[in-house]
Formats: sequence, structure tokens, C-alpha cells
Amino acid sequence: TPQPTPQPTPVPTPQPTPQPTPVPTPQPTPQPTKPPTPSPTPPPTPPPTPRPTPPPTPQPTPRPTPPPTPQPTPPPTPQPTPQPTLPPTIAPSAAPSKKPVTTFFEEIGNNGLPNNVFPLKQCQGDCDGDWECAGDLVCAERNGNEPVAGCIGIANTSIDYCKDPNAVADSNPVVDDPNSFQLRLYWQQGYFWQETPEETWWCMECAKCDEYGLEDGAMHGCKTPGPTGSSCREGYNIWVRNCKDRRRDFRFNILKNNRSGDQIRVSGTNLCLSTVERFLELRQCDSSKSRQLWAPINNQNRFALVPYNQRTWDERFSECLSQLHHPKDKEVVGLHQCKETRDTTTIYWQEYRR
Repeated sequence: TPQPTPQPTPVPTPQPTPQPTPVPTPQPTPQPTKPPTPSPTPPPTPPPTPRPTPPPTPQPTPRPTPPPTPQPTPPPTPQPTPQPTLPPTIAPSAAPSKKPVTTFFEEIGNNGLPNNVFPLKQCQGDCDGDWECAGDLVCAERNGNEPVAGCIGIANTSIDYCKDPNAVADSNPVVDDPNSFQLRLYWQQGYFWQETPEETWWCMECAKCDEYGLEDGAMHGCKTPGPTGSSCREGYNIWVRNCKDRRRDFRFNILKNNRSGDQIRVSGTNLCLSTVERFLELRQCDSSKSRQLWAPINNQNRFALVPYNQRTWDERFSECLSQLHHPKDKEVVGLHQCKETRDTTTIYWQEYRR
């Protein structure tokens, strides 16, 4: 008979097990069994993409793409243009754009001299007959202030000009206004311009410039075209000069428009101050042109020249007509932030009669 076991057998289970006991492994496991995970395993990964992912770029992108436009792009044109669009220039132009050229009354010769100016072009004088005019132009022999069809500005009463025979005469020629005035940059006690508290006198005058600019007029080829407003021409700019220099006399008028802005006209001409972006130039007066309209002027002794469409804007965003910082001779007038001009005490103008 077998030997008795060293220990007594365990107490039998009260019920038999539902399944037979598994067969023990022949060898013990090398490591203890891992505990069960607290959650089920995640779903299996998606199938691989058909092509490998491209490698990253060697350098980061320079900046994020711009935000989308607030409005949808316009629909394409129904027909292609007859010529392809010109490619953009590689670099910006080295200098500002040249100003457009306009023909006005000019007195450049007499009795056929100097030879190099004859035959005369449209609105040039003095001509003595059609033979002194170029092409199909004819010589307009005038009596006194008789207007010349197709010509702009103020004509000399003693000069005959070449004209286009098909042009229609202006039925409402410009005449000088006895109530004209100089436009002076407003000054009051306590101002300190160019390191001096003494009163200075700076007034608007016409300037013939080679290009647009907002600084020292000499930088842009600006010159005084003549002694009075009659020398002003369409396309000329405005700068400030000494009001009390009697060798020059440039005067202006305020044109009132009902339910609209005011216009500033060079006296004796049909030329009005007009904005071109931030620049200022003279254009034929036209009250339908928003660029010629200024906030209504109610106090002729002190007023700001603000574009009519900006009259209700905050000074931080609106623009005022002025020169650059504290005034000095031959500075070009243009649009500057109103708050900046207030800080430099150059925001206001006034009517001045010497």
C-alpha cells in the first residue's frame, strides 16, 4: 500500500466544478501574468494610405495665408480679353509717377519769334494768322476779354491764340472775385513753430511740380509758376510760402454747395483744390466730384479742411489738409492724419486779407 501523505487532504468543495480543471503547464511561466487592463483596447488603426506621406518642407512657410475676402470674387468676364494681361513689374518704380500734362493758355511767341515755337499749338499765342498755327488750328483774333473756345484759364486781353475750329466756346467764362482772400495757416499766441514763438505767415500758393510728394517741394521739382493765381494750371500742386511777400499774390474763393461740401477755387480761374489719394492738385471745378468737396466752412477765421466724406470721422482716422509738421517755406500741402496735425498745431486755416 502507498505511504500516507504528509498533510491531510483539503476539505472537499461543496459542489463539483462545472468544467474540468485545466491541464497544468509542463513548465512554469518565466514572468508573472500581467494584470488585466482597466479599459478595452482602442479600435484597430485605419488601413494604410495608397501613397506615402510627402516629406516635410526644409523651411517653415514665411507667413500664414491671408484671411478670406469679405465678398465673393466677381464673376469671370464673358469673353477673354483680346490681348493677354501684362505681367507685373519685378520691382516698384524708383520714383513717384509723373503728373499728367494739360494744355492751357500760353504766351510763348510773337511775330514768328522765336522760330522754335512756331507753328503754335492749341491755346498758344500770340498768333497773327492761321498760318502761324499748327495743323488745322486757326488763329482766334479776339476783342478784349473774349473767350477762346476749347482753352482753359485766364487769357491775356492783348493776345490772340490758336484754337480748334470745332471747339465750343464756354458760355460762362470765369471772372475774378473781389471778395477773394489768401489761405493762411492759422497761428495763435503760444504756438512754437520751427523753434520760435514769434508769429509767422504761411499761405497756400500754386506750385508746378514734376511729381507728387508731401515734403520739401524742392525734392519733387516744384517751382513757383508765376506771381498770381492766373499762372496756376490744371494738375499743379499747392505749397506754402510767405503770405507777406508782395511779389506774389495767390487768392482763393469758397464755393458753397447746398446739401453738400464746399469747394476751394483759385480766384480768377475755374480750378479747384482736388485730392488724389493723399496728394492735392488743381482740377476743373466740378461739384459732382467728391474729391473736390470739403466739410462746410462756417468760421472763416479758423477752420479745418477735411474731406466732406470724412467730416464725421474720429480725428484718429480722418485726414486734414496741412503740410508736414511745423511749417517752413516751400513745403507741399497734402492730407495728413487730423490728430497728428492737431498735435503739431497745424490743423487750422483762416481767410487772410493783407
